Amino acid sequence: MDGGDETIAIPHLIKFVTDCFLAAGVPKNHSEVMAAAVVESDIMGHSEHGIFKLETWVMDAQDVVIDVYATPKIDKESSAAAWVDGRNALGPVVAEFCMKLAIQKAKNVGAAIVVAKHSNNFGVTARYSRLAMKEGLIGWACTNSSPYLVPTRAKNAASGTNPISFGAPGLLGDYFLIDMATTVSSAESIEMRSYHGEYLPIGVAMNAACLPETNADVAMKSMRYLPLGSDEQLGSYKGTGLSIMIDILCGVLSGSFYGPNVGMVRTKNYKRKANIGHCFIVIDPKRFESNFELRTSDLVNSIRGLEPINISKPVLVPGDIGREMMRKIEETGEIWFPKHVIESLKNAARIFKLKCVPFIPKPTTVVMTASEELTARLEQAEVSELLIEETKEEVIEEFTPLMQDLDELIIEDSWDWLEEFDDAKSSPDFRMPIGSVVVASIETLSQSIQESLDN
Repeated sequence: MDGGDETIAIPHLIKFVTDCFLAAGVPKNHSEVMAAAVVESDIMGHSEHGIFKLETWVMDAQDVVIDVYATPKIDKESSAAAWVDGRNALGPVVAEFCMKLAIQKAKNVGAAIVVAKHSNNFGVTARYSRLAMKEGLIGWACTNSSPYLVPTRAKNAASGTNPISFGAPGLLGDYFLIDMATTVSSAESIEMRSYHGEYLPIGVAMNAACLPETNADVAMKSMRYLPLGSDEQLGSYKGTGLSIMIDILCGVLSGSFYGPNVGMVRTKNYKRKANIGHCFIVIDPKRFESNFELRTSDLVNSIRGLEPINISKPVLVPGDIGREMMRKIEETGEIWFPKHVIESLKNAARIFKLKCVPFIPKPTTVVMTASEELTARLEQAEVSELLIEETKEEVIEEFTPLMQDLDELIIEDSWDWLEEFDDAKSSPDFRMPIGSVVVASIETLSQSIQESLDN
């Protein structure tokens, strides 16, 4: 951990983030939804969508292009489907509304699909699949997004990274949960690498000259991210196809923008509404195989049980890393953040004139001079010697009565017993029935008695 890192209690963090959105003019109920979306991103291990992006989230909320007061409304619905108008509200507000609606319909009829138009970026896709899994349901969530993906054989971006999430519950809290972009790397992950000055692997992005680009800063400016597969020979048509599929479900089906028409959100020069579309599908597995959760756990455990290439890296299934991270964070009730994120929190506090979120005090580290350290070591050595002497005295005091009793027992015994003991001792099968200290005392006592008789 570098200097400047801090640890924050989750309740304090949620309150601070809520206060930031309130200060930005977001209504209380929507501020609470936004705070949950941001903080849960870090808890789930998707830090690129969490506090790292708080300033950007708040800037979006402050911008007049997004209506922070708007609430989504249902334009058309049936028992198993709904078409929702997000009314340009905050993305997480629209997404949570839609997924909860799909969950309720799926519980009633077995399966449901809800699509939304006129929305905005909703953050981590897996968050909404998890809402369904918590109810024992299968959850699917996806969204289209700003055009960053360059289709196979094309020069320019024409589709979004279009993330998708699918989650299925297993037994006793086990589950399968995948959350992925249709590009090799998400836009947020590339942004985070840029912030840290890290290079990209070849096959993630290309520059304006359509050549492989490893500089994250250049890649962000070029906005040409490669689809899953990277190259046509490696199956990049699959990533391209997935992105278009999501655009059909989220953009074409919902009536929102699609392909290159989706608004360029989170940039300093976008001038129109993003009009992003979402799609949520929920299935009640109890309407099908009765042992669905058991069978899901059996499947994922069969994958985990495979022999790994590297014994130090066991085989995992999607969702395992995030679940372990969540478990650790929820056990402690706190999250650690590096210096740059802490600086972002402090900056948000200054902007909105808020008291910064309290940090958990760090253990005090005492720095001593060489002479102070020497003195402390000598004092510790003296204390250790005293403890050793006290321990010796206690041992002697405890074992003296035992040895006296043992001596009396041996003296009262017959000489035949001593001879039998000597004979037995020379046998290779001899096993001392008592501790070595006691046996040594018996031998010493035997020798003393024998010497007395000889004299």
